[in-house]
Amino acid sequence: MDQVPPNLFRWRQFFHTLVFIGVLSSITSCGFKPLYGEIPGYDDGFVVQHLSTILVSPGDNRLNQIVYGNLLDRLTPNGPPELPKYKLIINLTESKRGVALERDATVSRFNLILDAEFELQDLESEKIVFNGNLRAVAAYNILRSEFANVIAERNAQDRVSREIAEEMTTQISVYFRSLTTD
Repeated sequence: MDQVPPNLFRWRQFFHTLVFIGVLSSITSCGFKPLYGEIPGYDDGFVVQHLSTILVSPGDNRLNQIVYGNLLDRLTPNGPPELPKYKLIINLTESKRGVALERDATVSRFNLILDAEFELQDLESEKIVFNGNLRAVAAYNILRSEFANVIAERNAQDRVSREIAEEMTTQISVYFRSLTTD
C-alpha cells in the first residue's frame, strides 16, 4: 500500500483550510445577514419581537387548527400576544389528486395539496403590510383498511400543515428583517 508523503498531507490540509476561509469570507462579503441575529442599531431579537406580536386566529376545521397550532409554536411560543400589533389572516384550500392507478383503474396513491393565501395586517393602520401564497404537497398510499387510510390522510395533513407554517414563518421573518435594511 502506498504511503502519502507527509509534505503532501500538510499541503492538502493547508489547501482545505484556505478554501474554507475563502468560502467564509465570500459569505460575509456578499451581504449575508443572519435572519434572527443581532442587528446593529436595533434591539436584540428585532425579528423575534415582531413575530411575537402577531395575532393568529384559530380555524374552524381540523386542517386550519393544525396550521394554527404550528404557527403558534413558531410565532408566539409564549402564548398569544397581550398587545398584538399585527393580525395574520389565512385562507386555506385543500385538494387531493390521484397519482397512481392500479390495473383495475382504482387510485392507490394520492397527493394532498394545501394552498395557503395569507395577509399580515397592521392592526393600528388596518393596512395589509405583507401577503403571500404558499403550496405544500404530501403523498400518501391508499390501503385496504379504511382505518389505515384515515390515518395516512391525517398524517399527510399534518405534514403539509407543518410545511405551510414553517414557510409562512420564514417569509414573515424575512419581511420583518427587510424593515431593518437602509
